[in-house]
Amino acid sequence: MIRKQLPCYDVCCGAGVFSLGFKRAGFKILGGIDNNKHAIETAQYNIPEGKWEHLPIESLAANGHEHPVKNADIIIAGLPCQGFSVAGKCKPDDHRNYLYKDLLKIVSATRPQFVVIENVRGLIAKRNQKIFSGIINGLENTGYNVSYRLYEAANLGTPQYRKRIVIVASLKIPARYVFEGVQFAEQHKTVKEALKGIPKRKEIASENHTFMVHSPKVIRKISKVKNGGIISYRRLQNDRPSHTIISGHNALPVHPTEHRAISNREAARLQGIPDSFKFQVPRTAQTVQIANAVPFPLAYKIAQAVKNATNLKQRVCGELYTRLSAKTNNTIRNSFRNDFINFYNIYGKDYPWRKISNPYKILATEILLQRTKAGMVNTVWRKAIKSINLSSNGNGLDKRGLKGVMKKLGIFNRVQTLEKMNSKIIQYFGNRIPSNFDELMNLPGVGIYIASAVRTFAFNIPDFPVDTNAFRFISRFYGIKIKAKKSEARQIREFMNTVIPNKKPKQFVYGFLDFCSDVCSPVNPKCNKCSLNHKCASSTI
Repeated sequence: MIRKQLPCYDVCCGAGVFSLGFKRAGFKILGGIDNNKHAIETAQYNIPEGKWEHLPIESLAANGHEHPVKNADIIIAGLPCQGFSVAGKCKPDDHRNYLYKDLLKIVSATRPQFVVIENVRGLIAKRNQKIFSGIINGLENTGYNVSYRLYEAANLGTPQYRKRIVIVASLKIPARYVFEGVQFAEQHKTVKEALKGIPKRKEIASENHTFMVHSPKVIRKISKVKNGGIISYRRLQNDRPSHTIISGHNALPVHPTEHRAISNREAARLQGIPDSFKFQVPRTAQTVQIANAVPFPLAYKIAQAVKNATNLKQRVCGELYTRLSAKTNNTIRNSFRNDFINFYNIYGKDYPWRKISNPYKILATEILLQRTKAGMVNTVWRKAIKSINLSSNGNGLDKRGLKGVMKKLGIFNRVQTLEKMNSKIIQYFGNRIPSNFDELMNLPGVGIYIASAVRTFAFNIPDFPVDTNAFRFISRFYGIKIKAKKSEARQIREFMNTVIPNKKPKQFVYGFLDFCSDVCSPVNPKCNKCSLNHKCASSTI
């Protein structure tokens, strides 16, 4: 973990909510710039220790070497999104689309440890591919390791559906360590939970809780709006997160039970913004600032992950990883690659699940195989897989049929695990199996082995799944005592990911598993049949 308060600077800061997330996570906020005067006033009021300037990014890019931004170890940026957002005009020639070039100039001049950029999902749309590539390539050409994620803000604790792209560039460690530290919320927060405690009919001006004055005609229209409704009069639903709040036409959504638009404080709650954060600007400016803000829970969780990333990297590249790396040269790596792939080609087991490509069925199969012998699962797999489906209404599991299968395997709790996993995949990932390790790890029943296995077997992404076979083989081959702890599993995964080939990763892993089953077995290993025995520290030959 980063122990000291690293200085953080906010470019295109808006109202300062992104900075607030980093401040709450323990960073020192130096200040920020924005081209909106009212936004700067809000940021200055709420984070007074920072220096906030009404200044265009172009000016900072031209004079950054003489500015406090040069002292930042973290630069965060919420570049203007109007040119990318579907709520805007999506003009490809909007000059604001190219302000990232000024950000790149600032980053090049200041060289912070991390750069974190947040924007709308439209940034990765095909029409904006040139701009998105320009950002990624520009950061990489400046010497940064870059990664990105598309997050649903509701998954991170925001009571609102709001998809955002987060780009992380890291100077000293792989950027993926930031994302591997992002923890999803246990469940989505609803509108009802978010608005709890706010008076429905009493205004509190000091809390930004004032109501729009509607004409009798508008009130009659609003009173007829049920759940959902047309865009101008969309009523919130108490039992789920809010839809995305936008500032167009100052049209905040309709309160779930009252015949009025929600107040700015209610909108702020739906953005996860703390009540202590005040908007001391005109009411219309408040609405725009709230609607354009980074959801606070997302900002805070990303900030925490940035703070912990260096420590996470040190843990997964710890003593065991270092020892294994020191004992392994390219000759040994090539021997592993060739021998395990060759073993699979000659002796590979013909399990039916090795022939499927459906990511969900592969994930479900790995749940069944967890701490269960493959031979046992093989006897019931076809029947089990017929009882397992993923459907948007959540009724994909034939629980009765599945319970019969689980009874034969003696793993009754897997039905409940699959049920919870189904629900989370539907709710959090829109019926899509994620391919990122960090997102898979946020699914019920998924640990280090299953997350890596799904990436390799379903998506052909080289990611070595560590199980008891890996502990046993590594311990024997290198002559190292291993306690089979989770921390050691992460280090072995990290090490083996320097070995697993980019081509044929599935064959490599299947070959390794079959080799450990038939040759480097738990009892009476067949060292005389091992092609690696001349290099193995535990060989009896």
